[in-house]
Amino acid sequence: MGTVKQATLAVGGLSNTSKMPCKSWGISAKQCKTGSKLAKIEGTICNGCYALKGAYVWPVVERAHARRLELINTSSWSDNMVTAINNAPFFRWFFAPPKGFKLTSTSHKHGDPIGQECIAYKQDNECRDCRACWDSEVQNISYKNH
Repeated sequence: MGTVKQATLAVGGLSNTSKMPCKSWGISAKQCKTGSKLAKIEGTICNGCYALKGAYVWPVVERAHARRLELINTSSWSDNMVTAINNAPFFRWFFAPPKGFKLTSTSHKHGDPIGQECIAYKQDNECRDCRACWDSEVQNISYKNH
């Protein structure tokens, strides 16, 4: 396993998420089987997905996503990820849920949210002191498409 630094390299690195109170790990939203198709259809919730533009398409970020995807199937990945997270009190898994990943969040465009609404869009897209995403009592976080 090695050091935290070695483990972090072995999982493809962690991101410093500026608007959240923690590091994160994710792969490209292009890997989302359904979302990558819906992103091309005007009016769908995935059209204009934040994880398909901005910093997410910078070459350095795309290389990091590809490196993580390549390393996820190594036999030591799970042990290395545990070491890399290093008992952090908060951690963000994925930027947009990939295919086969059990959803813990949804998006809503019109009407009421499903579960608890994420309030970040009211706070310059920052978590600030909200920790609903990490609260085991919250069954679903619903992100408003804005």
